[in-house]
Amino acid sequence: MAPGTGSSREREFPTRPQQLPSPEANMQLRSVVPLLLLSSVAAAQQVTLRGKVEDVPGTGGFIVDCTQTRLTGAVAPFLGQHVLVRGDVVGTNPPTVQVASIVATPEIFEIPGNPEVGNTMRFGATYTPGSRVDFYFALAPGFQPLGRSGTAFLGATARRVATGVIPQGGNLEIAVRMPNDAALIGRDVYAQAVLVSGRQVVISNPDCKEIR
Repeated sequence: MAPGTGSSREREFPTRPQQLPSPEANMQLRSVVPLLLLSSVAAAQQVTLRGKVEDVPGTGGFIVDCTQTRLTGAVAPFLGQHVLVRGDVVGTNPPTVQVASIVATPEIFEIPGNPEVGNTMRFGATYTPGSRVDFYFALAPGFQPLGRSGTAFLGATARRVATGVIPQGGNLEIAVRMPNDAALIGRDVYAQAVLVSGRQVVISNPDCKEIR
């Protein structure tokens, strides 16, 4: 986050899930977050997802960055870009999406810097001011389409670690203190945000970093 464009705060890691102030927003999040209780994925299921397109070296294929999800179709012109994709699940091992439509879209979520044991991990979101945002993390990727809101790319152990409201300026950054556990060094951490703006629920692009 650029200095002076948003707000930043620090929490303990992991924090206990917090009650959302709006019953409607709380109900919307509960409907979106089988994120913690991932169900099976059926082939031919329609999917919406956000993420960065990367190539798979030596294969000519494409993947959503920080996931195991393959993309097929007219993807090549969007290499290296964040995109909004709508398509169909045509394979589950690994998850494979046949792209029906794809457009470039702004990055909504990021992990600024690298998390460090005994220090902090930061979560950043850029979205409409006043939107509620919940940050989730996991130590493994996953794949669960959740309707028009998007796709959860976190494993079954995903948990919510921080909650906030996007301030004026559109950027929110929250620092969460990491445990001082040397066993975490070298592991990858995966994260996403769930945002609620009015009646709209959006699942962000994923991001991932190596723990140092």
